[in-house]
Amino acid sequence: MVEIPDFHTHKRTSTSSSKAVVSYSLFQLEQLDVESLFTIGLHPWDTERREAREWVEERLEPYLRQPNCLALGEVGLDRLRGASLPLQIDLLTLQLSIAARFAKPVVLHCVRCWSELIALFRRLKYPFPVAIHGFRASSEILSQCIAEGWYISLGIDKRGEVVQNAHLVPIERLLLETDDQPDSIDSVCAQVAVARGVSVVTLAKEVCANTNRFFSLT
Repeated sequence: MVEIPDFHTHKRTSTSSSKAVVSYSLFQLEQLDVESLFTIGLHPWDTERREAREWVEERLEPYLRQPNCLALGEVGLDRLRGASLPLQIDLLTLQLSIAARFAKPVVLHCVRCWSELIALFRRLKYPFPVAIHGFRASSEILSQCIAEGWYISLGIDKRGEVVQNAHLVPIERLLLETDDQPDSIDSVCAQVAVARGVSVVTLAKEVCANTNRFFSLT
């Protein structure tokens, strides 16, 4: 059986998959284990903190340089939480400019800011892989993200359900995650496999290949 990679998780326990990629905020550096696979960035919810810009400018680059840092993230835009949208866009642009110097892919969080997010990436022409984590939006938004060439990461929501449009994600763009939910990555894979009408083994192989390609892993 192929071990299923957990593309994005906030769980740091020994029960996580050995292929789990743990996401850290710049405000969680004391918890960060540089010996494990991780991503790092300023979460949009943290953009209203007084030190936000200073910490991006001073703390992001040293961690992006770490060999086990696979991507910038999670970063993004959130209309419901965080600083004003113009400030969020400014801080995200700054982070992307730093991450691009290290050829890092990006793990994105987006809540009700899809047009702004897409416009930003079109303007910047960011040249490295991009993924939306915990996708929960409509089929129309999904089509737009796919048209941009982005990957889509799916998990199980707080109601214990897989996103309604799981079957619409092109198999070559599909990633799986546990995020902050208690489900195992095996459980996520099993539910997504049912939603797509494929076997767990088939899905696991595809997701493993996609994750390796996204993070440039061998």
